This record gives sequence, structure tokens and C-alpha cells, in this order.
Amino acid sequence: MCLGLGFKRLVTLDIMLYGASLMLEFVTLVVLRIKEPGLKRGFRVPGGLTGAILTGVFPLLLLLLAVAESDHETLLGMNGLLFGALIIAAGFLVYLVSGKLNVLRAKPVFPEKVEELETA
Repeated sequence: MCLGLGFKRLVTLDIMLYGASLMLEFVTLVVLRIKEPGLKRGFRVPGGLTGAILTGVFPLLLLLLAVAESDHETLLGMNGLLFGALIIAAGFLVYLVSGKLNVLRAKPVFPEKVEELETA
């Protein structure tokens, strides 16, 4: 869908999508700092909860700047922000559908379990 877009629009979309996923990581950092403060980690952000929150402030400001810039662009006849939001929503939809398909997929039968069932 994005092949016909210009470089500037692709960069703006990339910043929006990557920024949204990065914000999820910062939210996870804050939630883990609240729920599991003593959890062993590979590294710790200093400053406690305040430090964890402040770590995400500047990337959030950059994301908001990209969103404000994308408001003036049009992609496929729609607002750039709306287009980015649709791509994000489509990602959630694909995730949910793939999860449902995974549940519906038949589970493999292992030979050891077949022998156990036959002897029982």
C-alpha cells in the first residue's frame, strides 16, 4: 500500500508507527516499576518511578511533533494521521485474527502419546 508514497511520507509513517511501539515499551517500563519494583533486570533506570516516567518524555515529544507534522499531509486521499492510525488498528486486527487461527489449528499428536492411549 505504501509503495507509491513519497520519501517524506514514508519517514513520517515510520516515525509514527515506531514511536507508538516505543511508547508501549515505556508504558511497560513504568507498569513494571509499579507492580514489580524488586524484579531482577539486566539494567535499571535510575530515579525510581520518576526516572522511569521521565525516560519516555522526550521520545513522546518527538512522536507528538511527528503527529503534528503528519496532520498537514494527505495519503491516499486521507489525513496522514488517520492513515497511520488505520495501519496501527490493522496491526491489532491481524494480531487478534492470527491468535484465533492459532487456537483453531490442530495440535500435533506425538507417537508416545498414541502408544499410551492404545495401552490404556
